[in-house]
Formats: sequence, structure tokens, C-alpha cells
Amino acid sequence: MECQAFNLSDVVLDRGIDPEVAVDLLNDFNLHNILEKPNLKDGDTISFTEDAPVYLLSHYIDNRYEQEDPFYNPCGVWKLESASAKKSIFQKLGSVLKGWKNT
Repeated sequence: MECQAFNLSDVVLDRGIDPEVAVDLLNDFNLHNILEKPNLKDGDTISFTEDAPVYLLSHYIDNRYEQEDPFYNPCGVWKLESASAKKSIFQKLGSVLKGWKNT
């Protein structure tokens, strides 16, 4: 979603997010950025209601277009992906330890 007009990063979503959910997520995220002007950092997580899914934020340089292209965004791109799809280092270590214990 193009946000350069607001001096904000564009937003892309992980392919695993349902299209109907994606529409609301993009709207919520962009409105939050426009109205609240949060200080987001790469690796932060975000959720918009208490029972809503949590999403991991990753910030990238806009490599989709050449810098001369009108669609290039010098503010970069936020990628949102389901935080539950990512295992923490502790979850991964726990799986390894369980496997080691059973050998």
C-alpha cells in the first residue's frame, strides 16, 4: 500500500494472511501510523485489539523499484507477518532439547 504521500513507509503483508483480514490490517496499520505517529522499530510487534492476532514488524529499504521510479518510497517498506508463525529462540531450543532427551 502506497504511503509515500504521508511521508511514511509502504506496507506489505505476509502471503499467509487471509485477504479479508489483510484489508482491515492494512487500514488499521496505516491509520495508526498517520494518526498516532508511533516510533516503530524493526522487530516490534503490533496488535490492534486485545483478542486480535499479533504481527511482527520488519522494516526494509524499498528494493521493489529503482530510485528514479515514481513508485519508489524513500521511507522504505514495513512487512507485517503473523508473530505466531515465528518461533522464538526459546521455543526452538526447547524442541531441540526434547529431541535430545528422547535419544
